[in-house]
Formats: sequence, C-alpha cells, structure tokens
Amino acid sequence: QYISGFVTQKRSFGGLRCYPVLIHYTNNTINGALIIPDRNIHGHETVELIAAECLRTVLDLKNNDEVVVQ
Repeated sequence: QYISGFVTQKRSFGGLRCYPVLIHYTNNTINGALIIPDRNIHGHETVELIAAECLRTVLDLKNNDEVVVQ
C-alpha cells in the first residue's frame, strides 16, 4: 500500500510504501509493517519496522538485536 506524503507549516513528510509483516523475537510475535520511505537516510542493509505497540518495550529489544520478519 502507498501512503502519500504531506506538508505541515513547519516541514514536509515524504510518502512511503508499507507491507504487513509478522515480527518474531524469542517466543513473541507482533503484527507490524515494513515501511519503505520515498526519502530515506538508511542504506539498503537497514529496514524500518512499525507496530501499534512499542517494539523495543514489548519484545525487550536492544540496539543490534536481530528479529525475524515474515
């Protein structure tokens, strides 16, 4: 699905594509989305994941922890 960008009085936000995924870590699974922004500061080795819950809190993640995305 494509989500269009928008502009506020202070800045602009680019659009993005999002794909539903399951995010697995240890014995937990969270519904989320993999997002691919039109404008990106990351290289191809980094993906962005979002979810309704805070992934770091719910999955007890720390920097450089690896999750499985399905």
